Amino acid sequence: MDEKAQLADIYRLIQQITEDDKLKKNAAEDGVYRDEPILRTAAQIPRPAQRSAVPERVSRMRDIAFADNMYWQPKERVFLAQAEFMEDYEDDLEYTGRFERYFPTYADMNIEQLRGYFTWRTAARRGEYRPAPVSFVSVLCYELINGIGAKSPEESIAKLAEIRGKCDIPASLKTEIDRWIKDLVIYHRLPAQLAQVSGSEMLPAVSALMNCGVGSDEELFDAVKLLSSCDIGKSPFYRAYPDDMRAVVCDVVRCLAGSPESAAELLGGRTRTYHQLFRTAVFVDKLRGRSFVYEFGDCERYECVNGIWYCEKLNVIPGGSRVLGGLLRSVDHFMRERYKFRFRLGGCAASPEEAELIAAAMDRLDEAKKREQTAKIEIDVTKLCGIRQSADIIRDRLIVEEEPEAPAAPELVPEPEQSVPEDSGLPLNGGELGYLRCLLYGGDANAAAKAAGSMPSLLADAINEKLFDLFGDTVIDLSGSEPGVIEDYTDELKGMITE
Repeated sequence: MDEKAQLADIYRLIQQITEDDKLKKNAAEDGVYRDEPILRTAAQIPRPAQRSAVPERVSRMRDIAFADNMYWQPKERVFLAQAEFMEDYEDDLEYTGRFERYFPTYADMNIEQLRGYFTWRTAARRGEYRPAPVSFVSVLCYELINGIGAKSPEESIAKLAEIRGKCDIPASLKTEIDRWIKDLVIYHRLPAQLAQVSGSEMLPAVSALMNCGVGSDEELFDAVKLLSSCDIGKSPFYRAYPDDMRAVVCDVVRCLAGSPESAAELLGGRTRTYHQLFRTAVFVDKLRGRSFVYEFGDCERYECVNGIWYCEKLNVIPGGSRVLGGLLRSVDHFMRERYKFRFRLGGCAASPEEAELIAAAMDRLDEAKKREQTAKIEIDVTKLCGIRQSADIIRDRLIVEEEPEAPAAPELVPEPEQSVPEDSGLPLNGGELGYLRCLLYGGDANAAAKAAGSMPSLLADAINEKLFDLFGDTVIDLSGSEPGVIEDYTDELKGMITE
């Protein structure tokens, strides 16, 4: 017997010892291995399975691991060689035991488990996904990732999606399958629609912002609202002038997002990291050494440089861009000033450059409105002659003898204008205004409530009810020991009520 055959027999003997039923039983009961008698009769010693009892194809597959050109290869290479050898193999021996491994391969299975796996795979390829160990499902996924059992990468993706939907597997493995499908799309440069990319619902909004020069104002403004940390829908000025604010915001954003790099900064910038394809799978890179770039829309960009992968991602989360949030708030602030809106907004943190851009955008909006009004004045010159003739006839009919001039009517002296209280724009009475002013600027709110002849909680409820239509929310929080103005509305209320 040559050394190679001896080594294979030794390997099988070690595997048989480690899989001894008594050892497994003791470990399953209490995790303690007990003493076993050293001396046993020949009949008590289990004999190795004869090679004739193992299907020849399975036996030859196991021998591949001990071939001269494979013995020192990594497990991924050995797995691929064995998978290619067993690609069309079928079996009919059911397996009902357990098999759990991290990154499982054929080398981790004994004969019974191997035959059970290939039996399960035979049924799965016919669309019958019977209950099986999760590690069996992982091995089948590894085969498909390496192109075993599929005629094309697209077919591998379709079968992986079928496994994800029909097999009873943990959510963690479903997440891994989604990642493997995405990696297959990148690796084989397939259409991005084949992959379920996390955050794909954000792609249209990101694309609208990154390509703001070609889209409509409606698309761009919807994208800004979705991506911004500021909920502009709560602004009373926006509710009063939605079209004007949309026009100014889109104008300013187009000025700031003149290039892809500038647009990315509005979203929080990009992050570039090293990326390993199929890092949670047993995979062999057959196309190593390529260099190319693959992009998932404007959010993700993958670059392969001589087989080394890098990932560049936009830092995009729904409602997460503080840059866009600050910009919306600045536009809201300056437009209220320009329109002399009754409620002013404080806390503006716009830079001088941003303030200049906003002012220029508002000027352009005013000019556009004037041009629109001018364009609406239409004169039909063909009717001028008829109008002139009608005017002459009316003039002749109105000529009469001059009547004595009537005495001039006494000149009316206009009454002095009554000063309008500064806070008259709010639907609150004097007591409610005084109480709210104390909450905003740190006065004695209890004394203000007593002066108004009411209780603090009753005054707070009345204020919340009257301001709900304006803010779409309660402005005074009553959940604590003392009423207090909600922080999100403090600056806006201070713009409405002076100290």
